[in-house]
Amino acid sequence: MEKTPANVNATPELLPCAASANNAAVADNIANAPSIGTIRSYPAPRDSGGGPVELAVGYKLMFPQVGYVEFEFDMKAETPDADGIISFNDSAVEMGLRSRRSIEVRVNAPANRFEAFNVGVGWRADVNIPVVVGQDYRILVRTNLNASPRVYSVYVDGVQIADGYAMRPSFYTGQPIADLAHMGLLATTGVFSIRDFSHEIDGPWQESAVAPIEPNNPLLHPDGTRTFFVGPGRAFEKLQDVTWLLQAGDTAELAGDHDYPASVNITNAMHGTADRPITLKGITINGNRPKIVSTCVDAGITANGRHLTIDNIEIEGRVTTATIPIHNIRISYRGIIHGEDKLIVRNCCIHNMIMGLLSGANPGDITIEYSEFYENGFAPFEHNIYIQHSINYPDAVTRIQFCHIHDSLTAMGIKCRSHRSEIYYNYIENNVGIGMELIAMDFPEPYLRAHPSDGDVVGNVFMTNVTNSSLVRVGGDGTGAGSFGRFRFVNNTFLVSNPSNINCIRIFMGIESVELFNNLFFPFGLGPMNLLADQGGNWASGQREVAGANNWIRSVSVGMIPPELTGSIRTNTPGIRIDYTVLPGSPLLSAGTLDTVHEWPPFPHRPDTSFINPLPLPLFTPAKAGAHQSDIAARSDTTPPTIGAYGAFN
Repeated sequence: MEKTPANVNATPELLPCAASANNAAVADNIANAPSIGTIRSYPAPRDSGGGPVELAVGYKLMFPQVGYVEFEFDMKAETPDADGIISFNDSAVEMGLRSRRSIEVRVNAPANRFEAFNVGVGWRADVNIPVVVGQDYRILVRTNLNASPRVYSVYVDGVQIADGYAMRPSFYTGQPIADLAHMGLLATTGVFSIRDFSHEIDGPWQESAVAPIEPNNPLLHPDGTRTFFVGPGRAFEKLQDVTWLLQAGDTAELAGDHDYPASVNITNAMHGTADRPITLKGITINGNRPKIVSTCVDAGITANGRHLTIDNIEIEGRVTTATIPIHNIRISYRGIIHGEDKLIVRNCCIHNMIMGLLSGANPGDITIEYSEFYENGFAPFEHNIYIQHSINYPDAVTRIQFCHIHDSLTAMGIKCRSHRSEIYYNYIENNVGIGMELIAMDFPEPYLRAHPSDGDVVGNVFMTNVTNSSLVRVGGDGTGAGSFGRFRFVNNTFLVSNPSNINCIRIFMGIESVELFNNLFFPFGLGPMNLLADQGGNWASGQREVAGANNWIRSVSVGMIPPELTGSIRTNTPGIRIDYTVLPGSPLLSAGTLDTVHEWPPFPHRPDTSFINPLPLPLFTPAKAGAHQSDIAARSDTTPPTIGAYGAFN
């Protein structure tokens, strides 16, 4: 006997699913079809604690539904642990994965209720209908695809459990869906079934990639971790198809030489561990990384899970509505959003975005290495890289090493508000704003004085050919009170080819101390360049704390040389090549010092008298043009060391 909800006519503006040319009810033909009768969960381990991976199976409706739409079917929890979803999607999508589901109805036996998904709110039920295992419940789903906004309602045995729940827009267009043409069935745990579906179905037309349509995808390893293979013609065609399945230790390998859509989201419910991170890894093909292309106002990758590695992926912005007239380069939103702790970005290239990388809601430790950032920026406060740490991670560390960060469109190369910044072996050049800014976390002054922000800057090349204010700024930026921290500069090369009162290093707002050892300060032209500009410094101890030795400083065109420096070498030319390596006979050779850590008197808030865990001397040479990890060279030098970022024999 047909089980129609008692209040099926409660909203008379919605037409019932009567048989018609485009709405043929063929429940009798499919009621007992085993291919859609029961969906079972996939047996591979879900995480280190066990549990199954979700399995989705897709079905295509014989006739896409438009306007007023109703779907009816029986839904049954076959086992006590049954947690299953039936979803409906538009004709533009190919599967029923989470990011593509416009309508979702769930039988949740463990929670003893039926639910529907309300976008922006989550799983909800206006009325609780308990789930009895083995019992059929008649489900009615209603929507009006001509209405705005798009919403839907759900009835269970005639009782309305969802009224006006918001639907997801089309996955591909981002617009409200215009039709419903696909159905997806998914079992998270246990077994559930549907029967007596009210519309004609064109068979199980595609299963998800975790279903056995592609053997060994994912590839299960002996330690229980998995590798998912993503790319054209694969069961997973884009990262959005697999990210929701990733668990600690899993890797998604993305095929190179192909463009993929943006808005890849690692949620705050998806975490790796220190020894089992989640990895998104690009595989180079024909010399090309995989490229995530942002053509909408959204992020390339949002990294809200802990212990995540993003490796060998290019992210490019291509937006026609957001342009910078003076550059005429189209940019999009953020390349990567750094939203949690223990993020690693490695071997990546990010360009033409509003910001290349931006910290999100709860950022902690981050390492960026062997990567290139360029032509990012849109407004004066948008940078190649902008990092800030959450108060939830008071000891967080930012390490940026072996990177080429250059040619920002509007603002800085690096803006970093970190408890500790470790800046090693980078090329930071030709950024429109300040090349690098190491400043305070955005917290009140009492907190900042008790938790100062330090910076260890070793073995980098800073260069500019544009008229900006500073190569480096430390302390603050005019907001808050300043970092009140220690900043140490060792074996860096500072180059200015268009000097116009440019500061190599500017001190501003709260700061504790600055150390300068074995650095090269070279203005190419004859205009003035300031070595250390104390412009508004608020010294933590009440007095200026600057120390350093054995720096090469051009004998002309350099001002604001700290009187505290000792052993400086003053000649007109440093004896370097066009690539900044050192020529034989250079005055830089063996002119440095091995003693690169200054002993300070103890401060009330800081009993230790020297910089904590410094890198005493550089071990490698700087990277340029996004050098791959395998291209990095060890520094080859004399003792005493050579001044600047390169050793005597590099």
